[in-house]
Amino acid sequence: MRLIDIKRYINIAFENFSPKYSNSNGNYYIDNVLNVKKAVQALQKARFVSLDNPLLENINASITDRLILSSSQDSQYQILFNKIQYMITALHEWANSYIPTEERDTTVNIKLPPIENLKDLSVTASIIQKSFSRVVSEFGGELKIKQFDHGSYWIVLDANDIETVKFIGTLVSAGWCIAKSSVFLIKSYLEIQSMGLDNQIKKLDIERIEREVIKKRAEEKAKELNEEYFKRENEKETDINERLDRIAASLSEIVKLLKIGGEVYPALTSSPEVEEVFPNFKEKLIEYTKIDLLENKKNNPEAEQ
Repeated sequence: MRLIDIKRYINIAFENFSPKYSNSNGNYYIDNVLNVKKAVQALQKARFVSLDNPLLENINASITDRLILSSSQDSQYQILFNKIQYMITALHEWANSYIPTEERDTTVNIKLPPIENLKDLSVTASIIQKSFSRVVSEFGGELKIKQFDHGSYWIVLDANDIETVKFIGTLVSAGWCIAKSSVFLIKSYLEIQSMGLDNQIKKLDIERIEREVIKKRAEEKAKELNEEYFKRENEKETDINERLDRIAASLSEIVKLLKIGGEVYPALTSSPEVEEVFPNFKEKLIEYTKIDLLENKKNNPEAEQ
């Protein structure tokens, strides 16, 4: 998890953790429970607390804004909540002084694949640049590096406006679909090869087939994206074809990024409308390729034949 996400969860907890205690006729109450619940859930997502604690489990399960307690429960909650309040205050002060950058709705977050050396970093940076720069610029958007997230392999970009963020999400989703379909197809070929049923299939160059499948699917998706985002009146056919080549090349690079373990997300604070444009990376349907393998193919002409 990125530190900027942890900071966001801490701030949610800081804004919402305000339990109020009262008692009447032998009954004890905690009010403002639904706000406390938001704070507890944020802390749980950032892994500062566990909902295995029965007191917090009660808070998380609450659907009303008031809990009725016994006197011993009231004492237990006050002791626990005093500790949590102290923790939230300390974390809030630390996070907002150590991580000054705030996420905006125009933020795009790229999780880098595992980086083992400077060469890996160089290859990954090149793939990211080829994936987005030219096509996003032609769309009318702008991408600027906002920061490298503290202590993790993330690049935080600012896309300047929401429409550009959604366009990037559409590109990445298209690349995700291409990557998944190519992986599924190649798995099928490999399974048939392993059975030894057909000598012709045995001789197939699987890597070449994969490249051709990705290229073909990228060209098909490029036509769809061009029609949706770039259609212009009285445009020359040569200009259209050049743009189709750029979009297809962008999608092919996005597939590379995804296959080496890269992921692209909108801001944590994004609206559902923006979030749903991006793929769900919880679906681990891609077998990742090592970065150095991509580079070796690039520098070895025989591997491309």
